Amino acid sequence: MKYLIKPTQETVCLCNFFPFHRLALLQSVFRPDDVCDMDVIQPRRAFQLLMIEDNPGDVRLFAEAFQEIGTDVNIHVANDGAEGLDMVMQSRQSKLGWQPDLILLDLNLPKIHGHEVLEKIKNNPLTRHIPVIVLTSSRAEADIRRAYDYHANAYVRKPSSLEGLMKAVLDVRNFWLQTVSLPSDSDSSRRSASSRP
Repeated sequence: MKYLIKPTQETVCLCNFFPFHRLALLQSVFRPDDVCDMDVIQPRRAFQLLMIEDNPGDVRLFAEAFQEIGTDVNIHVANDGAEGLDMVMQSRQSKLGWQPDLILLDLNLPKIHGHEVLEKIKNNPLTRHIPVIVLTSSRAEADIRRAYDYHANAYVRKPSSLEGLMKAVLDVRNFWLQTVSLPSDSDSSRRSASSRP
């Protein structure tokens, strides 16, 4: 299953990371030489998000929340742990035509438990760099500890309200899509090639 969320693309001034509509404000503050040349302004690539989640209601709510906040993200869905692992591994071998920038992982999954999925992703040199957020209803301290032992990048409890859901999605957008720098596909390919004997 795949959700394509494609709002109008916001053009970005890459050298300053400011939206294009703020360029006039930049020009009023900086000298003309300080502001990036229009030639380097390009649209951003859509963010590839993989949700490994067996609850279709949760998937739909998150997809609608990302659409509501106007985020350019393609949401790919795996309905159980085995399918999720298969999608991650196939994407790293360029068999799917896309590779996940971020994984949202439920724990209580059919076929393969979320902890085992996380462990396999983080123990594989081809996939361990992919950020994984454990997104689950479990509040058990043992689950939290085990997730971080397996190098989860974050452990987030599923929101119980629409307001909480919107806040969680905004937090994901603001941090993972707008703040951090993630490795490019080419960087990952070079890294995996250098790790081979």
